[in-house]
Amino acid sequence: MRQTLPIERLRKFMSENHLTQVALAEKLGWSPQDLSNVLGGRTTVGLKRMEEISKKLGISFAFEIGLDLPG
Repeated sequence: MRQTLPIERLRKFMSENHLTQVALAEKLGWSPQDLSNVLGGRTTVGLKRMEEISKKLGISFAFEIGLDLPG
């Protein structure tokens, strides 16, 4: 899994929902610094964290982890 894919998905979610990093961090129950570290690539987004994000935001990472491949 390319680490940039979950980050791109989070950025897209923020854009589509007109959320700031602070607002998204609040929705996730994270500190703004934790989210900044994820978005900046300083903290990895593993399967457990993707599952947490999916539950809290209602978004899927199936494509990012290879479960929903196009074609």
